[in-house]
Amino acid sequence: MAANLDTIENGVQEAIRHVDARWKEIGKSDAVWTRELKNAIGAVGKRMGFTVCAAGSKYRANGEWLYDMTWLDIRGGVVLDVPLALESEWTPDRDLMFDFQKLLVSRARHRVMLFWQGSASAASRQIDQFLRQVARYRGTRRGDRYLFAYYIGGVRPIEFRLHVAK
Repeated sequence: MAANLDTIENGVQEAIRHVDARWKEIGKSDAVWTRELKNAIGAVGKRMGFTVCAAGSKYRANGEWLYDMTWLDIRGGVVLDVPLALESEWTPDRDLMFDFQKLLVSRARHRVMLFWQGSASAASRQIDQFLRQVARYRGTRRGDRYLFAYYIGGVRPIEFRLHVAK
């Protein structure tokens, strides 16, 4: 899979892995995990020159712009591009599909979904549901990119799956 990741996806994956490697010091709070991940992923976007919007993080001054995290390419006060939209949900079945559907309708170049499932089979079923949505959505375009980052039960490390619409 690594050969298929582009520069942004590689940076996001590396940032997530860096946070995951510090799991013992971070603890088990969903709010703390979310903040740490937003800070790390946001730093990637900032280094790339994008405006990072994410409430509950060090990028909170920019507010939450439609998604849990959004990277914007803004020049002269005009939004030229949305390089990344990210949603996260740590409680299975609670708003997970709703959060994903927000990404589905996004025209962001990269869509990142962070989530947790209790078992490998549940994670696989969840991703299959997401991909059925992608396949059936009339707005899906060839090349739409989705990066799924997910935990299974209490097992480490975090897992990743990339999907590029055909």
